[in-house]
Amino acid sequence: MRLSKLLFGAILVAIFALHAEEVIVSGRVVDETRKPVAGIRIAVSSSATPASVEPRSEAISDTSGQFVLRLAPGSYQLSAEGDGFFALRGQALDVSESIEALEVTVSRVRQTSESVNVTATVPPVDVQGTTMTRSVTDRQILEIPYPATRNFRNALRIVPGIVQDQSGNLHFDGAMENQVMYSLNGFNVGNPVTGRLTTRLPVEAIRSLDYSSGRYSPEYGKGSAGTLAIQTASGDDRFRYTLTNFIPGIETQTGLHVGTWSPRFSISGPIRRGRAWFSQTIDAEYNQAVIPDLPAGENRTTRVRGGSMLHGQVNLTPTHLLFVDFLAGYENAPRSGISALDPRSTTVDRGSTQWFWSIKDQIYWHRGFVFETGFAQSRGRGYERPQGDDFYVITPNGRGGNYFVHSTQWSQRDQFLFNIYLPQFEFAGVHHLKLGFDGDLLEFRQQAQRTGYEHYDAKGRMLSRTTFVGNGSLRIRNTELSSYIADAWNIGSQVRLEYGLRQDWDALVDRILISPRIGAAWAPSRWRNTRIATGYAVTYDASNLAMFSRPMDQYGVTTSYGADGTSILGPAVTLFRAPANGRRAPRYHNWTFGVEQQLPARMRLSFSLLRRRGVNGFTYASDSSSITALTPADTAAYFGSGVDAMYVLTNLRRDAYDSVGVTLHQPFGKEYEWMLNYTRSRALSNAVIDISIDQPFQVRDNLGRLSWDAPNRLLSWGYLPTGRRNWALAYLLDMRSGFPFSVQRQTGEIVGGVNSRRFPTNLDLNLHIERRFKLGRRRFAIRAGINNITNSLNATGVNNVLDSPNFLAWYGKEGRHAVFRLRWLNHE
Repeated sequence: MRLSKLLFGAILVAIFALHAEEVIVSGRVVDETRKPVAGIRIAVSSSATPASVEPRSEAISDTSGQFVLRLAPGSYQLSAEGDGFFALRGQALDVSESIEALEVTVSRVRQTSESVNVTATVPPVDVQGTTMTRSVTDRQILEIPYPATRNFRNALRIVPGIVQDQSGNLHFDGAMENQVMYSLNGFNVGNPVTGRLTTRLPVEAIRSLDYSSGRYSPEYGKGSAGTLAIQTASGDDRFRYTLTNFIPGIETQTGLHVGTWSPRFSISGPIRRGRAWFSQTIDAEYNQAVIPDLPAGENRTTRVRGGSMLHGQVNLTPTHLLFVDFLAGYENAPRSGISALDPRSTTVDRGSTQWFWSIKDQIYWHRGFVFETGFAQSRGRGYERPQGDDFYVITPNGRGGNYFVHSTQWSQRDQFLFNIYLPQFEFAGVHHLKLGFDGDLLEFRQQAQRTGYEHYDAKGRMLSRTTFVGNGSLRIRNTELSSYIADAWNIGSQVRLEYGLRQDWDALVDRILISPRIGAAWAPSRWRNTRIATGYAVTYDASNLAMFSRPMDQYGVTTSYGADGTSILGPAVTLFRAPANGRRAPRYHNWTFGVEQQLPARMRLSFSLLRRRGVNGFTYASDSSSITALTPADTAAYFGSGVDAMYVLTNLRRDAYDSVGVTLHQPFGKEYEWMLNYTRSRALSNAVIDISIDQPFQVRDNLGRLSWDAPNRLLSWGYLPTGRRNWALAYLLDMRSGFPFSVQRQTGEIVGGVNSRRFPTNLDLNLHIERRFKLGRRRFAIRAGINNITNSLNATGVNNVLDSPNFLAWYGKEGRHAVFRLRWLNHE
C-alpha cells in the first residue's frame, strides 16, 4: 500500500514538473456576430518559422467556442481554420504569462452570395474528436445534385450510413426514423407523436446538418441511433439575398405541363449593425406528379406546400447573446398515395400545419464560464380524408374502393432547457465540465373514424371483411425530465477522453434511466494528422405516443368467408392493450471504432466500425393468455363477438445493426470537393412489421431483415472544375442493394420469411453542369443536368401478392429526366 502511494505521488510530481515551464492560453472562437463557433482548429507556431512547420500547440474549439493551449513563454503566430470559414493566419501572439480571455474571430464563407473564387479551408484531422460525426454543409446542400433538391430531407442521403426508403422515410445507421433525436438550434423538433423528422424547413435556411451516432455526447438523448443537429443560417452586417427557381419547371412526361415550381427567397442582414441581425427564408412548392403506370386522366396528383424560417440574434452586451427562432409550415396534398397499384379512388387528401418558436439566452462570464437557458414550443395539426365512404378493397392485382381512415390529429411540445459550461481547470491535463437539464411536456389528440376493408381473391370472391368499432377519439400526455454531466479531458495534445452520465425519466415508462458514455481519441506522435478513436454508450429511445395510444383507438371486427360466400369465422375482435405496469425503456448498446488519416493533397481517408444491439424494444405481440383471461362480461362488451386476437404492448423487440465503412474525401481548388464511400452493413429485428389497427397483414414469424436494409452501398458525389472560369460540374453516384420486401397471399398472410425478397439493385447517377454569370450588377447561377443517366429501373413498388397473375411486377420507375435550376444571387 505504501509503495502504491509513493508511485502515485511520483506520477503527480512528474506531471506537474512536465508543465512547470508552460503557461495556459485559453479563449473562445466567435464569428462576426460574436456567436461561438465549434470545430475550429487553433494552432500556434514560432514566429521565426514558416507556417508549414509543425505547430508548437493546437486545439479544437468545443461547442461553446472554448479552447485551451499550452505554451512556453515567447512570441508566436496564431492560425485558425475550419470548414465553412475563411482561414485566419499570421496573427501575432506574445505570451509572457497565462491568458484567460483570448478571443479569435473567424468569418463565414457565404457560398450563396460570394463569388466562385472564394477560397475556404478545410482543417486537418480533428485529433480531439471521439464521436462519429458526419456533416452536410450549406454548400453541399446547394451544390450536390441529389433528387428533389428543394427538400432538405433528401440532402441527408448524401451522408454515408443514411438511406431513404421508397416512402421517403430516413434511416440512420439501420435505425427507424424515430430512433434519432432531431434538434433545431439546440431544441428538439422531432414530431411529438411519432418522433419522426416532419419539420418543414427551407433548404437555404440551413447552415449545416450534423449527424452524431454511436458514442455521442450525454447532452443528447431520446434517440438510440444518435442525434441530428440542424443549424440555421444567421445574418451579419451585410445585407444578402438569393432567389431560386423563380421560373416554373416544364416537363414533357405524358404531355407538356408544369411539373414542379419551388420558388425560394432568402434575405439576411443587420437590424442594428454590430448589435442585432436576422435571417429570413421563405419557400413554396407546387408539384404535379405523373404516374406513368396509370391511364391518362387518372394519373396526376398535385401538392402545394410552403414554409418560413426566421432566425434572429441580439447581442445585449458583448458577452450576453439572445437568439430567437420562428418556423411555420403548411402542406396540402390531395390524392396522396396514388400509384400503379393504388388508383385515385383509394387515395387520401392530406394536409398539415406546424408552428415552432424558441428563445435562447447565452451569457459568457470570466474564465470560460457559460450559462445557457431557453424555451421552445411547437404545435402541429394534420388530417387525412379519403375520397369516399366505400369499403377499401384489397385484391391480388392492387387496391380499390376508398381508403378506410378519416382522421385529424393534434400534437404539441413545450421544452425547457439550461446548460452550464464550467471554467476549464487543470488536473493531469485540462478538463472541461458541462452539465444541464431538459424538460418536455407532450400531448397528442386524435379524432378518427374508419369504415372498413375487404380482401378478395383473384376470382373476385370475398375472403374477409373488417369493420371498426369505437369513437376513435383519444388524448394522451407525457412528461420527460432529463439531466446530464460530461467531462472532456485533454491529456496533453495526443489523448482526449470524453465521458459522462445522462439521466432520463418519463411518465409513460416511469423509470429512471442511466446512460453511461465514454469515448477516447489518440493522436500518435509519430503519425501526424492521424486520429484513432473508440467509444461505448448506453442509449435509450423516447416513448412513442402513437404506440402507447393504440389501445385507446378503435378496434377491428373481422368476418371470414368461404368460397360459397358463407361466414366461416367471426365476427371476431382484434384488440390492443398496453399494461400500465412492468414497462421497461428500449435500451441500446453502441460500440464504435474509427481511424482517420490526412493524406497529401488535402485528401482524408477514414475507416469506421459501428455495432449496435437493442433490447427491450416496444412492440405489440400476440398474447393468447390475455384472451383466455377475459371474462364473459368482457367479451360481451365487444358487440357480443369473440376475441380472435389480443396484441399486448411488450418489451420483446430485439434489434441488431453492424456496419463497416471506408471514406475518401478531398476538397481542392476554390470550393471544389469530391467524396467516395463504401459501406457494408446489416439491419435485423424480430419485430420487422409494426402490428397496428391499420395494418391489414397477418404475420406469424416477424424475424428478418428490416425493410431498409442495404448490405452494400457505394456512394460518391462531387462539385468539380471544368477548366473554364465560372463553370462547374456536379455529380451524384448512389448504388446500393435493393431493399427487402415480403411476399403475401391474397388473404394478407405473409408467405415465407418476412422480407425474404429484394428489389433489384438501385442505381442513381446524376450529372449537372452549372455556370455563374453577371447581368449588370446582378449575379446569377444557372444549372442543367440529367438525373438517372443510366435509366435504371429504381422501382419504388412491387406486386407482392403470390396469387396475382402480375406477381413481381415492378412499378414506380422514374426514368431518365432533365433538371434545370436558376438562382438569382446578390448585387455585386
